[in-house]
Amino acid sequence: MSSVQDQVNVQATFENQTPDRLDLMKIETYSGFFQDGGPSGTIEQGGLTSFVHNGTPPKGSKVGVAYRGYRGNQWVLAWHVPQPFPSELPAIAHNKVLGKHVREGETIDWEKIENELDDPSTTDKVNSPYFKAKITPMGSKAELVVEFINLPRA
Repeated sequence: MSSVQDQVNVQATFENQTPDRLDLMKIETYSGFFQDGGPSGTIEQGGLTSFVHNGTPPKGSKVGVAYRGYRGNQWVLAWHVPQPFPSELPAIAHNKVLGKHVREGETIDWEKIENELDDPSTTDKVNSPYFKAKITPMGSKAELVVEFINLPRA
């Protein structure tokens, strides 16, 4: 395991603003590790889950999660906070987050999601009808805030 000074630290908060409970279905870790177990298995209506993910060289913090809500619909959220070179510290640049709605019965293609995280057109925020997400650099750390705001009904 790398030393603490080599790690990218992502402090994350997920908030469930939907009218239903969300259940964690899958965590796909491409790089790094969670402190204290990671996101909650269930986020109740109006509830929060907060956690820290430490990214490690050479890729930094790179993770995908899937939560299931009403009628089996899933939200897939993935982020990448790259490992900065020592000359770039304390700023973290090129942070990326993406989100997708996956209908019940559809398969999540985690390899495709990782490729989308590597795409230069992916940005540090998501603003969709289903959720909002943003990564904000904070020195040698980054803050990820996610709001699940709507459940697809069809």
